[in-house]
Amino acid sequence: MPVDAVARRGDDTIVFTVEDDRVGAVPVSGEETEDGFFALREGPEEGTPVVAHPPPGLADGDPVRLTAP
Repeated sequence: MPVDAVARRGDDTIVFTVEDDRVGAVPVSGEETEDGFFALREGPEEGTPVVAHPPPGLADGDPVRLTAP
């Protein structure tokens, strides 16, 4: 998982997954690696769309729009 997709909200470490144009806050556990990734021990399944660089105000259930990379 790209480390820029991992967010801290209080004591929680999460990523925001995208489904049906809404985000879902999913708890993750793992550690940052030297190559700019976050090695997941627990979290969403591989291939699940996630929000890169989630803004501080993004919250569970917020609407989003997917864009091409």
